Amino acid sequence: MTKHERRETKLLRARRAAEAKMHSHHVAFSDNDPLPYTDPAMHHHISDSKRHSQDAFSFCRKFPADPATKVSIFSRMQKTLIDYLPLQDFIPRLKDHLLARLLHRPFDGDEEEFSDSDRNTVRIVDNRIYSAKVLRVNYTTYDIRRDQDSMNPRTNADVMVLSPETGPGAHPYWYAHVLGVFHARVLHMGPLATNRSIQHMEFLWVRWFGVDPGHRYGHKAARLPKIGFVPESDPLAFGFLDPSLVLRGCHLIPAFNDGRTSDLLTAPLTAARPPDEVDDWVAFYVNMYVKIFRPPNL
Repeated sequence: MTKHERRETKLLRARRAAEAKMHSHHVAFSDNDPLPYTDPAMHHHISDSKRHSQDAFSFCRKFPADPATKVSIFSRMQKTLIDYLPLQDFIPRLKDHLLARLLHRPFDGDEEEFSDSDRNTVRIVDNRIYSAKVLRVNYTTYDIRRDQDSMNPRTNADVMVLSPETGPGAHPYWYAHVLGVFHARVLHMGPLATNRSIQHMEFLWVRWFGVDPGHRYGHKAARLPKIGFVPESDPLAFGFLDPSLVLRGCHLIPAFNDGRTSDLLTAPLTAARPPDEVDDWVAFYVNMYVKIFRPPNL
């Protein structure tokens, strides 16, 4: 009986320690968020449960002065950062993302900015955003088999998408760290609406990585690709991502020799890091491999 009691006490302490390292929009390990079997034919799977919800405006209140919850005025003509908008602009940026998808605009990484009147045609029903515990993604492996990755924003949540960049030397993938997995009930109104009923929309809140431009990698260089978080001064350092664009999860290895820094994100309280961390690794290596398929001996 004493051994059982001590084991339960240790498990309880571990659970409380884990919950202390998570944000309120994350679903705790101990919380029930059922996600049934995922058909291999599906691209991805996210729980549609409404048990874990928050007001859409709560993100700005929970993370004051956090670059992850505010958007910058960015002049695409001058390519310069002008100034930060108020904290409440987390919602307009989310509506920009949802509206671009509702209008079937192609993803190019540079999310389109709509006018206030355009944003008013998108309504998040009851202003409620629902959190999910994990994102499951099915993908095809190098040896033409089906496999599955599960990304939990509390623990391991780095993903890769196809890069829209072209030209010599362009890296084929973009990488992002998932800050939250969400879904919402969205109503699209206005003259451009093609579906005026309530729609279930899933989206990821992400912090983007950038490829180290001076780093040589590949088979000839015998080095892995090297990436790092986009600095907070970049207006596109944070954003939203359609889960259907995720190729799979990715394994990132910290570049220990480069150390850690708080220059990339200076906010003391931010949704982009666990509550008990104050800095980031300067860079990461993308752990990529090619699995050689050898037929059985006949």
